Amino acid sequence: MMRTLVIRHLLLLLLLLLQPLQLQGGALQFSSFGNISEEFLEYLEEVMGTGPTRPPTQKKILQMFIAEPERPLLDWDYCSSEMMMRNVHYRFQCVTKHYFLCVSYEYLKMLCSMSVALCKNGTRRCRLSSHKIEGVYCNLTEGDRMPNCHYETIYRKGHALITCRWKKETREFIPDGVDDIVLLD
Repeated sequence: MMRTLVIRHLLLLLLLLLQPLQLQGGALQFSSFGNISEEFLEYLEEVMGTGPTRPPTQKKILQMFIAEPERPLLDWDYCSSEMMMRNVHYRFQCVTKHYFLCVSYEYLKMLCSMSVALCKNGTRRCRLSSHKIEGVYCNLTEGDRMPNCHYETIYRKGHALITCRWKKETREFIPDGVDDIVLLD
């Protein structure tokens, strides 16, 4: 019985045994030009790469989630312009929602040492700020690929709900993202 199954479906069996093809090129093909910065090569690798994303760095959190202190949050075009200027996307696909907070990186890092709270999706891996903070919620209204993403800017004042990630090198939790700005009373 088993022998007849193997003989009848030999091609399917061989296809299952094949190794997946590795993509050629990527960001490394640009390294031969010599005058391209390492930061740009890292950006290309993140956008075009097929592996897992790199853990967050202080620079990345500042770029992605910390609001510009001199720019008013009530600006109607805040989200559309900031998302474009800061390159907030996932492999050039528009991000459906995003948050910018008016806090320092040190404050977010301090939040990572707070007790665990429920995230919006119900998992227990977020941290909730004890003080109200100002921020902006960006909601995608139009577009699906950069640079055609247009966002609605919604000002919020509430408690920040952030996610943190363990950093092995320093043996501490560091900020990873913003889950929500919760309006608690």
